[in-house]
Amino acid sequence: FLSFVLKEKAEPRELSEDGEEIVVKKDPKDSAYKDKLYLFFAIFVMLNAMIFGQLWNTMPIYFTQFLEISKDDYGWIMLINGMLIVIFEMPIVYLLENKYDKIQLVIVGVAMITFSYLIYNLTDFWQIAIAISIISVSFGEILALPFSNAFALSRSKPGRRGEYMGVFTMAWAIAMIIAPTLGGWIADNFGYTTLFYVLTGIGTVSCLGFYVLKLKLDEEQIAIIKSKETLFVE
Repeated sequence: FLSFVLKEKAEPRELSEDGEEIVVKKDPKDSAYKDKLYLFFAIFVMLNAMIFGQLWNTMPIYFTQFLEISKDDYGWIMLINGMLIVIFEMPIVYLLENKYDKIQLVIVGVAMITFSYLIYNLTDFWQIAIAISIISVSFGEILALPFSNAFALSRSKPGRRGEYMGVFTMAWAIAMIIAPTLGGWIADNFGYTTLFYVLTGIGTVSCLGFYVLKLKLDEEQIAIIKSKETLFVE
């Protein structure tokens, strides 16, 4: 909300090659709110954040009340999640960031986060389900979160970085408001099996949305290249 209200108030500043702060002239056409592909991206970031947020909202209840895991044991499970991210995130990001398209990596990450919920409906051995789920959601987080953030930064125009990141943050904020209410309501009224299928559906929509976005971005890039070639010929 603040991003929207204050978007025209502050004059953007960037550092020159000499390290001096300069005011960047803003072009209204470069606004994040007029970038349809970026807004499309933000919607599917929000959907992914909604399912990812269940990790802190509905899953603790599922573990402690339905699987009868103690709070201490649940703490150890989440510790494993944190350790996997601390150990593997930076090496994986370093190895992949210049080799693969950011949106492609986000799609893989969202698919892994989605699978981390679906696995509970695919096996009766909850110990195996937890092990697969925590590994899947950890590596999904490693791929989806940093590279979606990197795409948001790379998509921003000169002087509009704060605005672009404001939309990105707003997508996450909205998701964190919706996630606990929606997840809790579905779990209370229809059960966790239904919840996991619903989360799988939302995650699938998010993956498909990012895939369509990738196609649109490729088309946009081809159009830009053709435009430059036309100008060069002329």
